[in-house]
Amino acid sequence: MILGDSIVSGIASEEYVLCSFPGIHIENILSNIRIRNSIPWQSDAFFILLGSNDIFKLHSSEYLAYVQSLFSFIMFKNPTAKVYIGSLLPRTIFLRESKKLVVHNKITHFNTALQEFCTGDNPSYIDLHSNFILNDNPISHLFSDKVHLSAQGKKLLKDNISAVLNTEKIIAFKQEKQKQVSQNEVEQQWWRELQPRST
Repeated sequence: MILGDSIVSGIASEEYVLCSFPGIHIENILSNIRIRNSIPWQSDAFFILLGSNDIFKLHSSEYLAYVQSLFSFIMFKNPTAKVYIGSLLPRTIFLRESKKLVVHNKITHFNTALQEFCTGDNPSYIDLHSNFILNDNPISHLFSDKVHLSAQGKKLLKDNISAVLNTEKIIAFKQEKQKQVSQNEVEQQWWRELQPRST
């Protein structure tokens, strides 16, 4: 499944469930009960693309804390799920060069925080950002309003995400995680049996 804000709207596919919440702040994914209950947490794989509405509200460390909480919640609900976290896309909502630099730096800090968090096999960091820039500037025809994607941009995003949500790889990952969960349960049972019994 894909979980995101308005950036992912319009990329629906029969291959996956799309949960798009325009205008959403990452903190509201879990704090808003209606939104939380609408998400299919038992999905085999999650592709998360959130934060576009948070770059002016949160520091990168605060943003990362919400990402970590979301990942932990997914693992609590579904320990064998594979999670991918996509980088924030570029945006040029301000025209003045000084403002462009501020926006660029904020996005860079957010993406760096994500990349440093995703160091193991789960979650995995997916660099989408570099596919939407040329010479450090957003590729204009991929955007409809300097924030959201054009039809071409949506197709590019959809193709990138579809390539990641590879069914065979996800099944293999899930099977391996299920083995690990089963082994952990055996070890926990073995440890409990070793504990002295109260008389």
